[in-house]
Amino acid sequence: MLWMACSFSVQAEDRQQVLRVANWVDYMDLDLIPEFEEWYYHTTGEKIRVDYNTYTMPDTMYYQVANEHYDYDVCCPPEYLVERMMRHNLLLPIDTVDFLSRGVPNWMKGTAAFLDDAIQQYGDVYNVHSKTYAVPFQWGTTSVVFNTKYVKREEVESWDFLFNSKFKGKIRIKDAFSDLFTILTLYSGYKDVEEGRISRNQLAGNLTNENLALIRDLLERMRPQIVGWEFDDGKERMASGEDWLAVTWNGDGQWAVNHAGPGVNLDVIVPKEGSDLWVDCWVIPSYAGNVKAASYWINFMSQYEHAIRCMKVTNWPSAIATPETLKALKDSTLKETIDLSYFFGPDGKTAHINPLIYSYPDNSVVGRLAIMRDVGDRMEDVRDIWDQIKNSGVHHESMVNWLVGAVVLLIILVAVAFFWWKKKRQ
Repeated sequence: MLWMACSFSVQAEDRQQVLRVANWVDYMDLDLIPEFEEWYYHTTGEKIRVDYNTYTMPDTMYYQVANEHYDYDVCCPPEYLVERMMRHNLLLPIDTVDFLSRGVPNWMKGTAAFLDDAIQQYGDVYNVHSKTYAVPFQWGTTSVVFNTKYVKREEVESWDFLFNSKFKGKIRIKDAFSDLFTILTLYSGYKDVEEGRISRNQLAGNLTNENLALIRDLLERMRPQIVGWEFDDGKERMASGEDWLAVTWNGDGQWAVNHAGPGVNLDVIVPKEGSDLWVDCWVIPSYAGNVKAASYWINFMSQYEHAIRCMKVTNWPSAIATPETLKALKDSTLKETIDLSYFFGPDGKTAHINPLIYSYPDNSVVGRLAIMRDVGDRMEDVRDIWDQIKNSGVHHESMVNWLVGAVVLLIILVAVAFFWWKKKRQ
């Protein structure tokens, strides 16, 4: 009903004066919205109102576009959904002609070649130039954040820890099946990668029946160690010292380190077998009603100053890799450096960038990442496996709380019955 009301409101306006945006929740500097509206009017002489919508699960957005034909003008799906939208012809090309004719620079050219090359793997499959349809916005990987009071670093240098009974009921997992499937695929094929028989990116796209059966087995084996699944509250649990371990996105892990409570010491690591590379991209869905304003939006959000502002809000690395970005992020007071040459080129080899603020992975980590792939027609199989694991035998807090509550209630009932019986005897 809410969407119907919003849709009616949009229809009552001139559709070319409305830009419908769908983005992850808490995923940008919202002050940029009125600034875009003002900039768009100043640049084109046309009024625009941004109708900003958010989601916590990107598959919800995909369903709305693919099945209900929502007329979002701009969305920010993760890479595997970009691939799926390419496959099903659900993307429109980004139009640069209008803003270039007005003398506006193409800021989209500032995205890192490292990320452009990653999403071009999808374009190669469908014989298109990926960046014509998808422009990287923010990116990251999945890491392990751990409490050093309970966990030694050497214990989590391999994904073996997922199967270690020492951590029974102690590991919290991000509720993101694509990430975990990629991780377990890399883990299971690590020997083949090390011996040069297959690359990590090739391995990540290996969704044969044999591989799915292997992933199911690994999920079953790690199940006793899982205390629960989380989407956004895992970082707070780690920061408070409540949890021992969390498999989570690197930005959330870094947030937990930055916000750790008194006496809580946390660290973050990407195990040796590697992890996923995720890239959230701006795209124009096929049912968009305002392609022109959508293209302006994507270009506006790619301007390096705007990208940095979003980084400061979200704690995720921006996709923008211009020299101005590197210069703006530099902290000359830092003695330690980080190798970001894969991202910024030679000038990023010894970057003085604070990892506590900007969670760029070091070059030593990036070589162990594989971009996630869409599971295609295996989606139902993968979801069935995921749901079965989540709903069977996991150490959910809700179950524990229910059992504790039941025991307490039983004690109270026994006590009441005892006192009633004793009083009756008197």
